[in-house]
Amino acid sequence: MDHSFSPDIIRFKYRIGEVLRRCLEVDALGHVLALRWLVQLLDDYGLVGAHPGVEFLRDGRVVAEADVVLLFHDGSLVPVEVKRRARAFDDRAAQQLENISALLEAKWDAVCILEPEGECGSVTTYKRALPDRPRFLLTLDHLEIDFPVWSLGSDPFELAGQRRTSSDGHAQWQRDVEMINKMPKDPVAFILDEWAQKEKRPNS
Repeated sequence: MDHSFSPDIIRFKYRIGEVLRRCLEVDALGHVLALRWLVQLLDDYGLVGAHPGVEFLRDGRVVAEADVVLLFHDGSLVPVEVKRRARAFDDRAAQQLENISALLEAKWDAVCILEPEGECGSVTTYKRALPDRPRFLLTLDHLEIDFPVWSLGSDPFELAGQRRTSSDGHAQWQRDVEMINKMPKDPVAFILDEWAQKEKRPNS
């Protein structure tokens, strides 16, 4: 038997693993993605710990909560607020993050939105720079970067030059799909036919 099955009749089914299922169940996927990006960026800049879902207690009572907390070698803490949608980060959410940052005496804080930068216009108004406490914005475009780069004199939270936009990625995906659709259903038979045609040509 040359071919045990035809390539156009194979049916694949995908089943998520238990770790991913639990992550989705507790709505923690955004936390994990933010942690990966921030840890890769800050690993060589004094980061010693990164923790999702942290509660701060005083006299046994919860006084603050943070979606992600970064711990640095000097003992400083940085809170990160994670939202699925940009519209969820409003004045109330911004004030909550401000209160947590003040409580922790954080040098800076960050907001992570699981939407492309182009859809986060409402959140950009909450970004801040020195001399105020800096507030950085992470978007889906940031999280899709395989290896975030902090070049000399650059701002790693600015996307310019780091990667293509989500729309560019979608366009590339469409081109890839079109190329795949143009491929022969049986690549082996196609190649054998090409060889046979080449042998029939004169001076081949």
